[in-house]
Amino acid sequence: MIKLIHTADWHLGQTFFGYDRIREHEIFLRDLRRVVCEREVDLLLISGDIFDTSNPSAEAMRLYYGFLRDITADNRDMQVIAIAGNHDSGARLEAPHPVLESINVITRGTVRRKEDGTPDYGRHAVPVTRDGRTVAYCLAVPYLRAGDYPEADTYSESIALFYKGVYDHVRTLDPEGTIPVIAMGHMQTAGAALSEDDRNERSITGGLECVGSDMFDARTAYTALGHLHKAQRVAGRDDVRFAGSPLPMSFAERGSVKSLCYVEIAEAGERFSGKGAKHDAAEDTVPDDKTIFSDATRRIELIPIEQTASLVRVTADADDFDGMLEKLRSLPEGEVGAESPYVEMRVSVSAPEPELRRRIEEALAGRSVRLTRIEAVATGCADADAAVSPDLQGISPMEMALEIFRRRYGGDMSEGMQNLLGQAIAEAQQQ
Repeated sequence: MIKLIHTADWHLGQTFFGYDRIREHEIFLRDLRRVVCEREVDLLLISGDIFDTSNPSAEAMRLYYGFLRDITADNRDMQVIAIAGNHDSGARLEAPHPVLESINVITRGTVRRKEDGTPDYGRHAVPVTRDGRTVAYCLAVPYLRAGDYPEADTYSESIALFYKGVYDHVRTLDPEGTIPVIAMGHMQTAGAALSEDDRNERSITGGLECVGSDMFDARTAYTALGHLHKAQRVAGRDDVRFAGSPLPMSFAERGSVKSLCYVEIAEAGERFSGKGAKHDAAEDTVPDDKTIFSDATRRIELIPIEQTASLVRVTADADDFDGMLEKLRSLPEGEVGAESPYVEMRVSVSAPEPELRRRIEEALAGRSVRLTRIEAVATGCADADAAVSPDLQGISPMEMALEIFRRRYGGDMSEGMQNLLGQAIAEAQQQ
């Protein structure tokens, strides 16, 4: 049996409304390391967006490579396979590959081409080995950018052609089709649920990048996807899953259960005993027995990730300031630390309140909370969300720039422009 853990969308180095999340990520990686050791995992899959930006901070890189060093030292027979996401620099991830491969870490961040100009599909068919024999093949396909994939009528068809090329290569290695195949990818699939108002995972080209789950070969034992922050199966297929992010990336994710996907796959000629099971409840819940799917060839289990800091949304009425203060007084007292909740305030106002932020900050003095933003909602508006006006002091420079761009040009800023702007902001903050 092959035992693997599927995770994705770590976004190391992310700041949440200006607050550093390094300590939260440290705790997550510590817990992941513990689970891997307890389960005696054979394979750890990281399906992209390891870092929050293509130019991560030195601290974020220290955290990532330190984790790889420690986890491979603890589990010397385990393989780690990581792919680049749309937030990552594929070339940067691959740069230390000689060192990483020496500790059984394989990274695929870029697409290389052969002399005839066709993609080198074989490079993305990574053998999973045990005792010198191949027990599975992993289709390690990173986020595919323009120029990476064969030309076709649509983006979805182009991506499908790329995967077909990798599948075809695997068939040359295993013509009998007896060795299990595990697929990886970083993409948005048709019909998948995005987290409300989460701009980090929005499609760059207005939905044209959505691909169908039917491109994953029926022979595939499990498909490990990244990009969407909500853990979920795709098109009702339990074998095709988004792991979701380990930390909430926006207030839209408050209350969502974060988890790791633990998968057991039967090796060639092996079959699991027992009846099949299927969990049909909501995707952001974890069943009591944690098993969400099982049949004769695989078993899928969700392992909850304990959250270090909670997300709290406080709704209040500026005309009832005493009532607002009472809500704020219920928040915990003490120093601000890694476990302090993030607080978002939505305040209903009937007229401009220039003193609103000052009064709220005074009320929160001495509270162990991290105020992220204050949204003033005009009362009497039919669409409350449309009337929300974020306080400019409560949003990040990147969010401010994206919002200004969106209002001026009627669309989202391109990925390349976002990366350049992110680098400029990071350099400015370091000076």
